[in-house]
Amino acid sequence: MMSKSKRIIGLVGSPRPDGLTKKLVSSALKGAEDNNATTELIQMSEYVVEACKDCLPWVCADNLKCTYNDPNLETISEKLLECDGVVWGTPVYWGDTTAMVRLLMLKLFRLYARSQSFKDIPAFGIAIAGGTGNGLVSGLRPLYHFFRIMWMRGITPLPVTRFDMEDAVKKAELSGRELASMEKKPFG
Repeated sequence: MMSKSKRIIGLVGSPRPDGLTKKLVSSALKGAEDNNATTELIQMSEYVVEACKDCLPWVCADNLKCTYNDPNLETISEKLLECDGVVWGTPVYWGDTTAMVRLLMLKLFRLYARSQSFKDIPAFGIAIAGGTGNGLVSGLRPLYHFFRIMWMRGITPLPVTRFDMEDAVKKAELSGRELASMEKKPFG
């Protein structure tokens, strides 16, 4: 009996549709495909979620649905809930992720953190810092904080600068292979 192909989702948190973040996430997805996974790349700039309106009472955490119509949130949430692993890449802007990454994280926290709906999903974070390359750790920190709060299984992150891009593409591919080989289960 042939096992079901794993679904790995790649989130590109950059406004540049053909930038370095997409190159790195695509490399990780290629590694996952080489390990027989089905992949999908999501350019977040095409699915920017709206800011949380902080509704009261807080019904979204109970019914797992945003009170306000946000089709982009629904699209990304559905894909994440159905995936077997996620690659999330972001450029580093002033030591942080992009605003579109933050908007999505904050809404997903509100909706799914208490339900642990993403529990045990293997996750891989990539941050690319331009300019001097400073800000790598501070750019990765929000992604791995998200993985922790959502009970995901974060694997070794990939901090990248324009100075080590060639090596980083290879590392991303290897991490994508690793992600595709992982099961949804807690660390031992």
